[in-house]
Amino acid sequence: MVSYSDLTDRAAVHWAVSEFDRLGRDAFLERFGFGVAREYFLVVNGFLYDSKAIFAAAYERQHGVPVSSKEISGGKGGAAGRLVQLGFEVQGNPVQQSRPASRPPTTCNEHFVEIPAAGSCPYC
Repeated sequence: MVSYSDLTDRAAVHWAVSEFDRLGRDAFLERFGFGVAREYFLVVNGFLYDSKAIFAAAYERQHGVPVSSKEISGGKGGAAGRLVQLGFEVQGNPVQQSRPASRPPTTCNEHFVEIPAAGSCPYC
């Protein structure tokens, strides 16, 4: 059973956000087995991320154990609440949003390769 307090590694959350950016929302949600968020979104640099899926990806990154959407709650007492406890901003969205803004891929102008959201060009 998943304990929300077991997610302690902020770097794992940052990794999950980078993975979301790298794969795109639809592929990220499919990869981790989650549907779109209905109410709670992680906010990073003004962009919205499905908080429950980000929590699950970060948990899997930290512990090596996949988390199914049926094992966790996404609300204040669940994934969203734990992300707040870890110092992240979470926005409640009472009106369902069809598609949160996701960060477009950044490309190195010199080498024309995609740059990870949390990194730099591997060739610069």
